[in-house]
Amino acid sequence: MPSVKTDLYGLDKTQNVFVWFGHSSYFMQIDGKTILVDPVFSGHASPFSFSVKSFNGTNNYSTDDIPPVDFLFLTHDHWDHLDYETILKLKPKVKSSYRIRHTCAFAPLGF
Repeated sequence: MPSVKTDLYGLDKTQNVFVWFGHSSYFMQIDGKTILVDPVFSGHASPFSFSVKSFNGTNNYSTDDIPPVDFLFLTHDHWDHLDYETILKLKPKVKSSYRIRHTCAFAPLGF
């Protein structure tokens, strides 16, 4: 699927934006707040870099491309939704983090 890389740092803060990175990863800007969901920017959806490579078009972004994030949501702990390498690199940019439980309640991750 063709994709276009958006300059997330250059977005107008007054506009609402949705950027899909592939699978379940996406970035939203709503009413000036930035939201990141299930970021996977390591190039693979596995703890092993030689397996489960990213699909073409889903690996256009890195953690360096992500501006400061008001809310980080992690829907569950499968490798294709919770990428440890990405989370560690994003940690300094994230103001609030949440894990979505099966009951749809929000719980802080505590990092």
